[in-house]
Amino acid sequence: LLIGAHYDTVSDRSPGADDNASGSIALLELADLFFASPDPSNPAALPAFPRTLRLVWFDLEEFGLLGSFYHVAQLDRELYGAIVLEMIGYACDEPGCQQVPSGLAITLPDRGNFLGVVGSAETPELLAPFNAMSQARDTDRDRAEHPPVITLAVPTLLAISPNLLRSDHVPFWAQGIGALMVTDTANFRNPNYHRSSDTVETINPQFLGDSTQVVLDAAITLLKK
Repeated sequence: LLIGAHYDTVSDRSPGADDNASGSIALLELADLFFASPDPSNPAALPAFPRTLRLVWFDLEEFGLLGSFYHVAQLDRELYGAIVLEMIGYACDEPGCQQVPSGLAITLPDRGNFLGVVGSAETPELLAPFNAMSQARDTDRDRAEHPPVITLAVPTLLAISPNLLRSDHVPFWAQGIGALMVTDTANFRNPNYHRSSDTVETINPQFLGDSTQVVLDAAITLLKK
């Protein structure tokens, strides 16, 4: 299982706090948890999983996904799947602050306080743990320990909207490898996207931490399979 995030930004215009320092720092936190010394209080720090884990930071995402295309071309072993973290630190609670990408015949909440997970319809097993979290939260909102999770399964490169083909999951799809994009929906929520205002002050620390927990829980489930 691979978990990845790009660490570059649009350097001439944006410091990139959400795009994509949020994904990069989440990956660092996951590394700290997964590779910590075994501790019963940390379910991620187990002696071994049936599957191996690879954490990857990609460069040049903003220049045509060059880093992830290169990495996929150099893969030296069969990959179960990939989880790509693409902007996971911005949330908004004002009515109407969340937009829906064009070409998507879906209904989204008008408040941007959820985490989006886009995956291939051909690899539902990767989306399964995220779907389970979404259903569990719907059943018992008072006990929810993570933000709402909204999943979308699309027919990979035949995605119904080009807005679903803008991150480092695409090179995996192109090679027939299952991959997910975990996102706060970028410019469909965050007005600071690719602007000089994408600074750390605009990040919601609670949402970023909770989103990281969602990825951790899902990854543990997938690694145990």
